[in-house]
Amino acid sequence: MADERFVFHQRGSGDIFQQHLARYRFAGSFVRDRKVIDVACGTGYGSALLADSGASRVVGVDVSAESIAGARAAWRRPNLVFEQRDALTIDQLEPVDVAVSFETVEHLEDPERFLGAVRGIVAPDGVFLVSTPERQGGSLGDKPDNPFHLREWNRQEFTELLTRHFGTVDFHGQYVMVKRAFPLSRSVERLVAGILHPAARGTLYSFPVLEAPPAMRGFPMSCAYMVAVCRHPLTKRPR
Repeated sequence: MADERFVFHQRGSGDIFQQHLARYRFAGSFVRDRKVIDVACGTGYGSALLADSGASRVVGVDVSAESIAGARAAWRRPNLVFEQRDALTIDQLEPVDVAVSFETVEHLEDPERFLGAVRGIVAPDGVFLVSTPERQGGSLGDKPDNPFHLREWNRQEFTELLTRHFGTVDFHGQYVMVKRAFPLSRSVERLVAGILHPAARGTLYSFPVLEAPPAMRGFPMSCAYMVAVCRHPLTKRPR
């Protein structure tokens, strides 16, 4: 996987920081008393957040020896361990109840093999949480603008990919203002939208994972990141 790592202690409180944290907060609602793997955990801040959310055990996995060494030094929890391992070999580990992999699949040369490995480690009644940017135009064969990404999907394409490996896929999203032609358009429109729609102000700045875009008349939103909740066939959703 090409290197595009989010280093928790170096990013302050900007939008990317908030987007990453929001995804892990969403995942935290699935992990209480469950065994969890965080694939491509990077510097480990997300794995620690999952451990603090009540997981019985969290294994943070990353191919980078440097990242794993840093994670072990920075995030020490009794229910948290880190292991250097390629994402394509995680099915060699013990089964888990929850697999988490955020901003990973777009970096991989063989996403099908990766998803097969994930399915191999997730228990029959478990869940896989995965995120990736949503491509707004063009085709799957186009090279993404981000030099670290090998491909990016639209929602239909990503659904087709995931349903080849999992029985049910429920989509959520993290939404941003549609970019306009004038400079700093998103920042300006977000400020104005927060004034006109005060109830949505927190959503504009914290980027929560939602089932639908926030309703704000006059301010179109686009999905920046798809977040999918995947389950095995015949696994019923909890009521």
